[in-house]
Amino acid sequence: MRAMVAVAGILGEVILAMPAWGHDPPQGTGLAWLPAIASAGAGPAAERLVIRTNRGLIVQNIEGSGYEFLCNEAIGVAATEQAPLAVVDSGA
Repeated sequence: MRAMVAVAGILGEVILAMPAWGHDPPQGTGLAWLPAIASAGAGPAAERLVIRTNRGLIVQNIEGSGYEFLCNEAIGVAATEQAPLAVVDSGA
C-alpha cells in the first residue's frame, strides 16, 4: 500500500512538472456591427456585434443574448489568415 501511495505521489509530481500543451486564446483583431434588418414577424431588429479574431469570427446571435463562434475553417479562411469583414446591403 505504501508503495502505491509513493508511486502515486511521484506520478503526481511528474504530471504537474510537465508543460501544458494548448493553443493561445483567440485575440481580437477587429470589431464590426451588423446593421439592424427587420424581418417579417421577427419583432424589432437591433444591431449585432461581430468580433474578428485570429481564429475566426465571434458573432452576436439575433436575440442579442449570446455569441456564436465561426472558426476560420468553417468560413474558408486558412489558419494563418484573418477573416475578411464586409457588410453588404442585405446585412450579411
